[in-house]
Amino acid sequence: MEDTDALATLSELRKKSFRDQAIFILDSSDAGNDIEKCNTVRNMMQQCGDAHLKGDEIVLDDFTAHRMLEASNTPCTSTELRAFMESIHGKNSRAKISLAELLMIHFGYDWRELISSLGCLFAEEKRAREELDVAKAELNRLTESAQNAARAAEAAHQAEIVAIREEVDAEKAVEIAGQAEASSCDLVETEKKALEILTAQEEMAKRKRDDLEAIVADSSKGIVARNKANAELAILKSENSLGLRTERIKRASLLKRMNDTRSKSKQATVEADNALEGAKKTRIDAISLRESAMNAAREAEDRIPSVQAAIGRIEATLKEIMKKHDSGRGTIFFIQAELNEQRKFLPKSQFVVAQKKAEAAISQSLTSVPTTS
Repeated sequence: MEDTDALATLSELRKKSFRDQAIFILDSSDAGNDIEKCNTVRNMMQQCGDAHLKGDEIVLDDFTAHRMLEASNTPCTSTELRAFMESIHGKNSRAKISLAELLMIHFGYDWRELISSLGCLFAEEKRAREELDVAKAELNRLTESAQNAARAAEAAHQAEIVAIREEVDAEKAVEIAGQAEASSCDLVETEKKALEILTAQEEMAKRKRDDLEAIVADSSKGIVARNKANAELAILKSENSLGLRTERIKRASLLKRMNDTRSKSKQATVEADNALEGAKKTRIDAISLRESAMNAAREAEDRIPSVQAAIGRIEATLKEIMKKHDSGRGTIFFIQAELNEQRKFLPKSQFVVAQKKAEAAISQSLTSVPTTS
């Protein structure tokens, strides 16, 4: 293990409780196989008292560290203690000593070898757990993406159905508007021809009346011709030329209204065509959105098995780390020692409960990987 990795692991260890630091030493060294050393580790842990907190680290003040080393028959000077800490954390380091580091001094362990031992799997475990968290987050993201895409595809499908209905309605509207426009055009043309006929008749009657009036007023014409023209003029006036003019005005007014109707029919046709084009575009957009959503769902679903497989591989790696951890010797020792103490003062009924909890904790230590969090 590189020094940087070893220091990173030691840094994680310095953040743990005194109990976890003591368990680490038992798990990582031969002390875990020696009951006398196990008791020494636990006794020194109990002497720690209140932790000297420095940031998020749980470490000892200098006075407590010296007192504990003297009590364990391995005293050292301040200079020796500082030299040991500088050998780990660098020259001029002012780092306080942790219980784990104090136990290394007491037993004479090389901190690099200890950190690299079978019990020191914090960095490896941390990486595996981080990979597992990333893989699980990716699985959740893909699952959520697939679900969201499926919902989007369904929404687009419903929008497509609505657009198809609107398109059908628009086609009917276009057909009706076209028929109305054609009908109004036919009526306009018919009425226009009728008006032209009336206008022609009125103009012909006016020209004939003007001609007859000119003959009657012309003294150069013979009396017979003038009397004949006067008689025809009287007949022409009796035929109610005013009625012909009134009819022409009515027809002209009707033709104007028909032209207005035809213009409105044309506008309705244009609007219906626009509505049809809009409905078609909406349907095409809905189809495109549905296909895109379905592709996104398929893509997410296709990636899910590979992520699940990766999670399986990482979990298998964590199980291997647990096996390398030598079944948590330190944890088992501490649980049994604490249970023996409880036996002395707990009522039998409460001790039975404590014993079951201890057995469960031991079982857990044998089947799970220690956490660095």
